[in-house]
Amino acid sequence: MNPKVSIIILNWNGWKNLTDTCLKSLEKLTYPNYNVIVVDNGSTDGSQDLIKEKFPYVTLIENGKNLGFARGMNVGIKHALKNEVDYVFVLNNDMAIISRNLLEELVKTANSDKKIGIVVPKVMDYGDPSKVQFNGKIKHLSGFTMEVSGCGFLAKKEVLEDVGLYDPIFFMYYEGLDLFFRVKKKGYRIVFVPSVKIKHKGFGTSNQFSFHHQYYHIRNNFLFLKRYYPKKMLFIVKGVSRNLLRSIRDCLRCYLNRNLKGLLSSIRGTIKGLLDGIILVLNTKNFMEGEHEEYWHI
Repeated sequence: MNPKVSIIILNWNGWKNLTDTCLKSLEKLTYPNYNVIVVDNGSTDGSQDLIKEKFPYVTLIENGKNLGFARGMNVGIKHALKNEVDYVFVLNNDMAIISRNLLEELVKTANSDKKIGIVVPKVMDYGDPSKVQFNGKIKHLSGFTMEVSGCGFLAKKEVLEDVGLYDPIFFMYYEGLDLFFRVKKKGYRIVFVPSVKIKHKGFGTSNQFSFHHQYYHIRNNFLFLKRYYPKKMLFIVKGVSRNLLRSIRDCLRCYLNRNLKGLLSSIRGTIKGLLDGIILVLNTKNFMEGEHEEYWHI
């Protein structure tokens, strides 16, 4: 019998042109043993009723409020793991499936080696599916390279039970990178499968020029680098500086486009993210050892 796969999608006011398109694309999958779980983070756009109406086979979990990406996804993953699933496929709602045999190939690769913990497909551009977004390596803003894209990946049940889920301290952004680093620190492999593809819009329900987008990118950059590079202050400064340059670029873009609201939000988010990041790093002891494990361990 084919291993059971649960596809987990988080929704927050993302029905139009995101979650609906993502769910429709799943209908092309040919894998015989999978189910779909959508976790709703307190949407106010009617997403819940529309999902129930258009996709009655989907298991809908309603959190009632916005728990953030990390904690919200954990609700769905924990639900799946309690229902005897073998694999969890985490998928952002701004994604769509290209390859019909996606799950067959990912599961086959994952089954080929006990040390494989996570398997990742090739990620293409949503507007131009011939253009590659992720092809096995990501050169991150912080200066390091990672072999996995967090917008869509397959993870083994036993690996998640061993390593833990997303750490909610990140809320949104860097939670995936943190999970992947923990997977590798435990000795598991992360494998890229280029023969199957998904496509990615980018930004989803987050606004590139919003306060929260700038804030969590800057703040979480500090937290992530402090956890994994606690003694390399020059590396931390270099990594955060790159993110600051990105924020300055976004502010300049808002100014040139006369987007006053976006400009003010971006400036506020950048400054507060910088200040909170410094404070949290200075005040957080034993962060590398997982001070917040009680929130994300199963």
